[in-house]
Amino acid sequence: MPGAPSAAAALLLALLLQSSAIALLYYYWRHRRQRWQAALAWLLLLAAALPWAHALGNELGITLSLAIPALLAWLWIAGTGDWRRHTTMAMPSRSLAWPRPRQLAYHGLLLLALAGAGLVSALCCIALVRGLPTSNINQMALVVCLLPLCWGTFAYLLCRRERELRTLSLLSLSGAVSAWWLL
Repeated sequence: MPGAPSAAAALLLALLLQSSAIALLYYYWRHRRQRWQAALAWLLLLAAALPWAHALGNELGITLSLAIPALLAWLWIAGTGDWRRHTTMAMPSRSLAWPRPRQLAYHGLLLLALAGAGLVSALCCIALVRGLPTSNINQMALVVCLLPLCWGTFAYLLCRRERELRTLSLLSLSGAVSAWWLL
């Protein structure tokens, strides 16, 4: 293969750029010296995307240029960490206590915001997109894009704790209408 040495050199350059960038970011994080070190590190990480894309193609190259720095950072931190065994005093044990009503209310709100708002937002997004005159694959892509926004909005409305009855009834009604529309 005539391009193999060129690809190997590009991969080596990309790894060298990313390793240098992670070292600069780690040094800046630990010592807070100069801001230009952090800026240079981010520019090196950005520049490392080009050799990755040249060697492996655009899709895989950009994916690896985003994933490899995280792995390098974890390796760098693990390699420079203090692995001595620390001795700590054991905490005295306490008996298990029943949660207070306020804690139960917060747990219920969390469950409602996660599961309930997720279900209602999925129903609303699918019902909304189903009516559009596009192909099924485009409808699915649009639902995937809209779902986190809708879910976040509904969860925010539930968690802001103002006019709770109106918010719950609005979400219940929108979920019921969306479910009826999908039948």
